[in-house]
Amino acid sequence: MLSKYPALKMTSAENRIFNRQLRACWVIRGKIVTETTDPLPFDEGAKAYKERKTPESNPYPEDHWKHKEWHLGWSDAEECDGESWDWTRQSFKAN
Repeated sequence: MLSKYPALKMTSAENRIFNRQLRACWVIRGKIVTETTDPLPFDEGAKAYKERKTPESNPYPEDHWKHKEWHLGWSDAEECDGESWDWTRQSFKAN
């Protein structure tokens, strides 16, 4: 089945998720506000960093768009923290 949004090249499952998230989106005073219970891959990555999980724990296949988004969330959390991750050893520092 072709995606409703062919330029995005989504599977039917991704299309359903996208449509559900789109329906849960409103504009209030010019700002987009979303209400969804589906965690975004970016947020999952940030949460994983806070739970001291390594980048290798990314649950998405490398060729999937969610893999990159998860990694961006993990990296963003690391940059905001800046102290817990040891890039030389590729692991978290001891507490």
